[in-house]
Amino acid sequence: MRQSSEPFKVESDDSMSDDDEGIFVSPTRPSESTRLPADGELTPTNLDPNGDAIVIIPGKNTSTSPAKSFRVSTHVLGLASKIFMQIFGPRHFSAPGTPRIRTIEGVHHRATLDDDDPIAMEVILGILHFKVPEAAAQMDARKLANIAIHCDKYNCTRVIKPYLADWFKEANTILPTTSILPSTGPTSVADDDSSDSDDSDSDDSSDSEDTKLSEQLGFLLLAAHFFRDEKQFKHFSKVVVQNLTPTFSAEWEKDALLKLLSRTMKSKLVDKVKKCQGYLRNDLESGISRLLGHAETHKVRGDLCGKCGVVYSTLPTTRECSDCEFTEFYPSYCSKDSRVGEYVENMKRFGLWSSKRFERCPVSQLTRKVAKLAENIFDDEVHECDGRDKCPLRLELTLLNKAFMKRSDSLEGISLFPLQKSRKRQRDEAN
Repeated sequence: MRQSSEPFKVESDDSMSDDDEGIFVSPTRPSESTRLPADGELTPTNLDPNGDAIVIIPGKNTSTSPAKSFRVSTHVLGLASKIFMQIFGPRHFSAPGTPRIRTIEGVHHRATLDDDDPIAMEVILGILHFKVPEAAAQMDARKLANIAIHCDKYNCTRVIKPYLADWFKEANTILPTTSILPSTGPTSVADDDSSDSDDSDSDDSSDSEDTKLSEQLGFLLLAAHFFRDEKQFKHFSKVVVQNLTPTFSAEWEKDALLKLLSRTMKSKLVDKVKKCQGYLRNDLESGISRLLGHAETHKVRGDLCGKCGVVYSTLPTTRECSDCEFTEFYPSYCSKDSRVGEYVENMKRFGLWSSKRFERCPVSQLTRKVAKLAENIFDDEVHECDGRDKCPLRLELTLLNKAFMKRSDSLEGISLFPLQKSRKRQRDEAN
């Protein structure tokens, strides 16, 4: 979905004489905020005190999209962009009936950009006039995406390019710094709900945070796309694959800006997420066959209840199981069957065994869970046998952790997709 290359709507007025009634606007300092009085008068921001045109951007006239107007130099804008040259060029403003607006200093040409975002245009017009507005110093992902879209619309990205590295860096700092997504599900035995049921709601507690993060990553990817920044696009597409689940595509379709990303692009990212999740799932399940390949047996500290299977490191003084009151205990061993059972039980406790819960976890979260599981298994309170560091279960979880980390780190982003340009846009840029 492309925005129109005709970025403003001209309201037809008759040629204005000095005696005609018109809208009066007074100049302000660049830092003075825009006001919208009841009579519709706008106080323009002086980007050029000697400017020959007033640009009015109505926006939605809300707190997030306040109406703004600017006194600009049509010569400066024309040098920055061919699109601006067509809008503010001599051919347009010399035509009969061209809209004009009267200020204290005199009569200025007027252009109303109805379809544009006021804050994004404030940044762009300010930079083109060597006056960086406050809005440019407080960057966030959505604002950056909006600026990128407008830079592409007016073909002036090359002028904005020196600011991009800092903007992307600042917008990126709002994202969580630890593995991007917050952990939702058990990360330790103490955090676990001891359930790996497909109906469990434990992974839904951070849905709002995950949705917000999904949108932020989408805006950053959108910004890189419209700025034509290959490096940033590859970086953020990799971050998307590492830290979002396949449902992000449906979430992006709900936002008007994110819908500008092509479905082919989103489909390719979803496929990469699913493919990586599939590899990790295969790594996890193949651990069982590897464990069954180790026939050695090691003595486990403690005794096993002959009825319920509870292992006691120290037998109760009553020599009676506190769970089932059974009185017969047997030596406990770390065998291939017990290792497989413990392996599966731990996967369930960390929400890794159910295929549905597995798919609801981003790659980064799956990697964190396995890393925590591999760390816990070396705790003697969790698993202690005579095999120590050579215990097949400990070795398998260590290998699984390395495999998950390697797959996550080796993920690559995708290359820039071409911009879809209308025939009219192509003609405009060619002129």
